[in-house]
Amino acid sequence: MLTLISFLSVLFMFSQEVTTNRENIVLFDNIVGLENTSLFNGKRYYNTYKTIPSNTNFFKFTDYTKGNVTYNNQPFYEVDLKYDVTTDQLITKLTGDKSYINIELVKDKVTDFQIDKHHFINSKSLLKDVVSDLGFLEIAYSSEHYKFLIKRDKKVSKKLDNKKYVFVFKTDDVFYLFYNDELHPISSYRTVHKILPNRKKDIKSFYKFNKKLFKKDEEQFFISLFKNLEFKTLNK
Repeated sequence: MLTLISFLSVLFMFSQEVTTNRENIVLFDNIVGLENTSLFNGKRYYNTYKTIPSNTNFFKFTDYTKGNVTYNNQPFYEVDLKYDVTTDQLITKLTGDKSYINIELVKDKVTDFQIDKHHFINSKSLLKDVVSDLGFLEIAYSSEHYKFLIKRDKKVSKKLDNKKYVFVFKTDDVFYLFYNDELHPISSYRTVHKILPNRKKDIKSFYKFNKKLFKKDEEQFFISLFKNLEFKTLNK
């Protein structure tokens, strides 16, 4: 008589022949139960901030959103995730009758994760210098020559409202360019001159015709800038 583990292993091997690898993993996790996988070996998470949907310490969504994560070198798909950018913690939850329990994943075991088409990577996978650990960075644009990364952050403060203190969160993102195996902070478009001195003319020209975009949306400006530089690099 096959044990439960043997049966699941046989079923998993059989499913490999008829489905894609991603579908296999989702199927196997559903059969075993995510709570019985390595995904749930973090500690319990408690949100210490009382927030409202319009002003929160989470990235994009206060509620859980289906996403993907590589954890302890294993991929997990279509799991409930949310990202606390104030504490730089990735959160998931148990399933079934224990879905009220929030789990804080061990950061060092998270290689990367994706929420709502936003792809984040653990900075330690980019940086050899562990002293410069920046936690999770979003890959806003990636090409053969340039990686434009964003450190998502929100600064928290208190204010008095109807004789009660409430938490207020203000976006404080930091931009980076990963180039020649180094991570360079970007404070303005002029910073890119210093990082890429041989492209100074192209950068100035792009800024000249995109000043309004820079003032309106710096993030989109830099994405467009690096796309433009990549195009010119490949078409020299």
